[in-house]
Amino acid sequence: GSRDTVGTCTCEKYDIPDTTFDTPKYSGASCETRQCPGYSVAGGQTVQCGGKGVCQTDFTCACFNEAGFGVYSGIDCQIPPSFIVSSVKPKVAPIEGGTIVTLSGPGLERLLTNTPSGVFCDFQAAVRTRAVVGLTGGTVLCPAPPQATAKTVQVGLVSVQGGNLLSRVGFVGFEYYVMNRIVRLTPTFAPLRPVGVNRGPPDVNQPNIVTVTGTYFPPAGTFVCRFGDCESIVGTRIDEATVTCRMPTLAKPGQLPITVASEAQTYSPEQGREAIYTVFGVTGISPKCGAQTGVAIATVTGQFLVDAQDSTRNPNRFWCRFGRTSLSGLTKNNGIPYQPGYQVYAFHSKASISTKTPGALECRVPDWTVEVENFGLSLNSLYQANPNVPTDGYYVGQWDSSPSATFRTYFPPEIGANPVNPYVIFPTLGAVNGGTRVTVSGFGFDYARYGPNNGVVPFSWVSTLPQCNKPPIPTCSFGLSVSTRVELLNNATIVCISAPLLDPISEPKTVVIEVALDGQTYSSKLNQFQYVPPASVEMVYPTAGLSSGGTTVTIFGKKFVDSVTGLQFTSPK
Repeated sequence: GSRDTVGTCTCEKYDIPDTTFDTPKYSGASCETRQCPGYSVAGGQTVQCGGKGVCQTDFTCACFNEAGFGVYSGIDCQIPPSFIVSSVKPKVAPIEGGTIVTLSGPGLERLLTNTPSGVFCDFQAAVRTRAVVGLTGGTVLCPAPPQATAKTVQVGLVSVQGGNLLSRVGFVGFEYYVMNRIVRLTPTFAPLRPVGVNRGPPDVNQPNIVTVTGTYFPPAGTFVCRFGDCESIVGTRIDEATVTCRMPTLAKPGQLPITVASEAQTYSPEQGREAIYTVFGVTGISPKCGAQTGVAIATVTGQFLVDAQDSTRNPNRFWCRFGRTSLSGLTKNNGIPYQPGYQVYAFHSKASISTKTPGALECRVPDWTVEVENFGLSLNSLYQANPNVPTDGYYVGQWDSSPSATFRTYFPPEIGANPVNPYVIFPTLGAVNGGTRVTVSGFGFDYARYGPNNGVVPFSWVSTLPQCNKPPIPTCSFGLSVSTRVELLNNATIVCISAPLLDPISEPKTVVIEVALDGQTYSSKLNQFQYVPPASVEMVYPTAGLSSGGTTVTIFGKKFVDSVTGLQFTSPK
């Protein structure tokens, strides 16, 4: 012991040199009373006394009798008076066999050294399997042999000579079962990044739970689910035909075959469509912002958003969600006067399968200002009203969202006079085959998020993230001709490269020019642009001039218009 304070000893234990053991623990006022565990030296080896023995004065182990059981033996008091199999793990195995079973009981591993002829596990089957040392003391391992039929058996240990039972007590209740087959999954699909209802506190991960219905799941089983080649997840048995599994975190969407092991080792064979779990994910949305008039239709792209082979998908449960409620949960309907600390409800719109983009969905964009850029997609949500506030409700279901798929609203731009530009539209005419650079003047061409103060949202023009829609989404329409060749110069100026006129003309044709930053919601003040047919030159006078230039040339022809025109002299020979 060590002297701690005057008159008091603190008893310690110390390492024994050249061994893996410590000295016996000591106690008492002067630290002279030895305590178990101790050690002894036998055959040149230093051994430690087990829990069934006490350390003697000469450091030998004196084995004692366990009440009602018997006296332990061995130099370390680890050999029980008789061997028992107190437990097995797992407690079930398929009739095909092969499951590695751990048999536990006091000193069982000593059977392998005390029985040179060999120790075998008896599962009351046609064959016995050899036992090997377990991973921890008091355990041995045996592979379960195959059985002809499903039944409950007793497990014991026997010797190779005469089949004598080595363990006094075997484990009763080990069940052989017929390998289960999956009948169906509920649901059959789920989002890659599941989040809960978008309400109140920030969204949190809500794990996808799939219910597996099968032919038989044994009561004493240890259930593990596997999603494709992903890590195994512990399942929960509900009844003999039902197990629930939590989907692991996945790196990407996919169609995953689900298999279940009833003893955490042997998985059911892969099956057909009835055992396929589809994980969908959103990758993008176009346009990424839209006018708050709610005219535009957004295209949502991703993986496995559409699955024609899955009859359980209900299009009435497909929803897009734009925005979210505030972190404090304070919300208000659109149209209620602005209140500090309140945000408008998230906007939900039905999603439908796109007829233009294979594998994509479409949904209408918000018709009010969405104050945050969150976007989510659910393929299995229902509206749930608040019983206390009928106008207050939310959508219950699992949603998928992606950092690459965000959406925000802006106030539609206006074409009109602006002090920075001398013209509203310039030039006002161009060739029928297109290509004319038309400068358009106005306000809000930089995607101003909010419009002028209208009593509801008290903000002036504010540009937060300019040019959220990249080419070729912004468009200019020249009547029925649409041009995606658009240059956004600043808040007040946009350049549209005129598109070719669809139909041939013999006389000038006037059309209305409009601008849509989201490619769909056009803003116009009925400003006009004129397409002119190609001009023809019939004669020039004079037909020659000085090489130094300066000669006035009169051109005669047809279909000249009253505007600035171009004149080209070909290179002289």
